[in-house]
Amino acid sequence: MSGNINVLITRYQVRYEVMRQRTEKDRLENTIRFRMQYEDNPLAIFTGQHRYGDFVLIDCTRAAVTITGAVNPVTRESGHRNSM
Repeated sequence: MSGNINVLITRYQVRYEVMRQRTEKDRLENTIRFRMQYEDNPLAIFTGQHRYGDFVLIDCTRAAVTITGAVNPVTRESGHRNSM
């Protein structure tokens, strides 16, 4: 009888771990997909956050970097290009 319970517990633990990993993988894929859609958006989008009584740029799209020459705070990509 004790052996059957241990087998059931082990099966449950394996199923739980597989579902947890699947959920984590899906969440990561969705995050990556959203990030790519945001970055590749042709519109100049700036994302700010209110901190210490001021607004701070926390992210922007590549189009915003290109138009303003700013530095994206997340990717550290610069809009300034050195011309030769």
